Amino acid sequence: MIDATEFEPFRRSFLEEADLELLIPHRLTGYVRDGNAILLDCMALACEKTALRFSYNQLNRSIHDRGGRVRMAVRLDFLAEDLIRIRMEPGTAVRERETAMLVDYPSAAVPFTIRDDGALLVIETALLRVCLTKQPWQLTIADRNGAVLYEQYKEDPHSATGIARAGMREGSDPEAAERAATSYPLLECYPFGMAAERERGRRCFTEAVRMAYDEHFYGFGERFSRLDKNGQEVLVWQMNPLGVSTRKSYKNIPFFMSSRGYGLFLNSSCRSRFDMGSYFFKAYSVEVEDDQWDCFFMYGPQFKRILGHYSRLTGRSAVPPRWSFGVWMSRNCYRTRQELETVAATIRAKELPCDVLHIDWDYFKQRGVCDFEFDSERFPDPAAMIAGLERLGFKISLWQMPYIGKRSKLYAEGLQHGYFAAHDDGQPAERAGEAIIDFSNPEAVAWYQGYLKRLLQLGIRVIKTDFGENARETYHYAACSGAAMHNLYPLLYNRAAYEACSEVWGGEALIWGRSAFAGCQRYPVYWGGDASSDFDGLYHSLRAGLSLGLSGFPFWSHDVGGYFGRPEPEVYIRWLQLGMFSSHVRFHGTTEREPWHFGAAAEAIYRKYARLRYSLIPYLYSEAHHCAAEGLPLLRPLVLEFQDDPTTYALDDQYLFGRSFLVAPVLGAVRRRRIYLPEGRWTDYWTGQAHPGRQWLEYDAPLEVLPLFVREGSIIPMAEPTNYVGEKPDERLLLDIYLRERAVYELRDEKGAVQLAAQVSGGRLEIGIGPSPHRYWVRLNGYRDCRSVRSDRDGELPLLPEERLATESGYAVGEKGLLIAAGFAGADGMRISVADVTPE
Repeated sequence: MIDATEFEPFRRSFLEEADLELLIPHRLTGYVRDGNAILLDCMALACEKTALRFSYNQLNRSIHDRGGRVRMAVRLDFLAEDLIRIRMEPGTAVRERETAMLVDYPSAAVPFTIRDDGALLVIETALLRVCLTKQPWQLTIADRNGAVLYEQYKEDPHSATGIARAGMREGSDPEAAERAATSYPLLECYPFGMAAERERGRRCFTEAVRMAYDEHFYGFGERFSRLDKNGQEVLVWQMNPLGVSTRKSYKNIPFFMSSRGYGLFLNSSCRSRFDMGSYFFKAYSVEVEDDQWDCFFMYGPQFKRILGHYSRLTGRSAVPPRWSFGVWMSRNCYRTRQELETVAATIRAKELPCDVLHIDWDYFKQRGVCDFEFDSERFPDPAAMIAGLERLGFKISLWQMPYIGKRSKLYAEGLQHGYFAAHDDGQPAERAGEAIIDFSNPEAVAWYQGYLKRLLQLGIRVIKTDFGENARETYHYAACSGAAMHNLYPLLYNRAAYEACSEVWGGEALIWGRSAFAGCQRYPVYWGGDASSDFDGLYHSLRAGLSLGLSGFPFWSHDVGGYFGRPEPEVYIRWLQLGMFSSHVRFHGTTEREPWHFGAAAEAIYRKYARLRYSLIPYLYSEAHHCAAEGLPLLRPLVLEFQDDPTTYALDDQYLFGRSFLVAPVLGAVRRRRIYLPEGRWTDYWTGQAHPGRQWLEYDAPLEVLPLFVREGSIIPMAEPTNYVGEKPDERLLLDIYLRERAVYELRDEKGAVQLAAQVSGGRLEIGIGPSPHRYWVRLNGYRDCRSVRSDRDGELPLLPEERLATESGYAVGEKGLLIAAGFAGADGMRISVADVTPE
């Protein structure tokens, strides 16, 4: 019954309404070029839905031309040689409008040509060819070689439509026969056009695009379903799923990428539906209940380039602070200062690496009543508490929500000043006794931020922006329609919280968000919501994170161990292994999540993987800069990196962690799993065994082992593990190198960038380290024999026992390969040369 009452009514199509007028562009009557834009004047058919008896006693849907004709305007803006904005609405012009999703709108001149041969209008840029069939209207986009990328679906001579048209014309008068020729009987999806309710005037724009038999689709936000969305219906409508195993989603993004090599972003926050071949297999269809069709077509053909386009339009992510990549510990809830400080002391006593402690919803005086203040009895002197935990190396994250209950002292204040969403009569819109802050009202935003800043000025470092999915479309908002606000609300909410954090903490601003929409990636970080504490919750969370990464979000996390209930120790261990190789890792749930509650084995495995993660902080932070700059995810599905390998198209149970690691988490109560290694050469991180790519492995994975491989051509900067980020300066870094030919890397920290390079040629391996304040070690994995090692700073280095490298420059033969203690790079950098090197 949950779906019947909570999901099905929302996914009901606007097009199921009975009294609709359908406007379908039919003939291009003229066009005008205006700079980078072309305004197209179209004549549209005024149609209606009817029932057609076609096969004996069966009635089928028909789109019937009523004979009316309406002008429609279509505007194509060429924003780059591979980026086109497509807009449509009734009338003779397309209105300009701004949305909160867009932050960078390209304006540079784009060269393109127009060729009009009478029946066809062809517009060409350096990379794309747009073909407009004038009558009947059809838009097709191809690459410069003519390969079709995007082809609108309407006319289909190979379907029953043609036969049905002929039947409609038989015995009809000339006028009716002419209308039959421009009707669409038995069409299984609604073509490019608009539907409008005759009485209320509500609009819905539609599109239908042919699908290739081998086409795959990715994106749409944080989806718990299969990574490839071919065959699925996607509703873009924020909901609280109360789990991670349904079609409902906290983070709905109207953006996807096709394996044909293009992406499509629907620039609307109104309710939209994408049927990607779940019902009709020849074409996917789109519906959006807005006053204008507004989408961006972006060509790659590489997915990375498409994500670059999308993230430029909607905003690149800020880089989270370095300490945020440490471990976060939480539970629902730490209910007193004493309880929190006891957990902190235990973590440090057990030397379990951890950086952030999170205080969830039960710190208010009235439990569960959000008033942005600590209960003075259970959390006395919060500033002193926070300062004491900071001295132990802990940052504090704090829960809150955008709903203000009647029992909160803030309710009357918000009501008096009109800071809440309202009903038609002006009364505050309430559900379960809680009003919702109207973030379209600048004064309400400032009021809300004022309370957050008081908490942040106590020393709180992170604001958890929980909820945000329940801004109902029937409410009234100060500067936004209800239809647009429901999906948009998380963007305005998270932006307000992030800006408050920025005012207090500057470049180290951070939130921890649950709901999200297009553009929210600008304000990191987001986690995957309330998962069940079993292997299903683990797997579905991973799928969601990979899907969100293909929707423009570089950073993502999840509740390690699941949220609801208590995980079995095996689930907890496998989940923490995945967590330690996520962009951010937070342990959280309705019961204890500290590792000592799950037995000695869990505690030991936590310590092992946390120490490995902390040694990888230089790599993580460097990858974070790369991902934020390029709009790419830190957790990346294999299809993103190996787009031409069909085996990767459906893989959603393994992933790349940055550019170098392949992670294959164990997602069931098993000790063995199949792993696909894509093109290249991959080294088992634990054993050092190298494997050629494009093959499947059967891999033994006992409970303490997370299958982990390193890509050839990698330089992985590592530090000595610590109990928290910044406990010790990273004076000595290890460059963990895997190569047979060449590798380059840019190491990033708060002080800037260091260029690293390694190359093998003619038996000589050269390593270059740019200017840097660090002391370096180098590990050459898979190389054990050489004639000599030289540094341009220290000359020839001696062969030493490995234990002496801690204090002397030299080299040794280590377990995984040659180990070189090279010393400080300094202001001039350093070069290391290894002569007569021999790979295993």
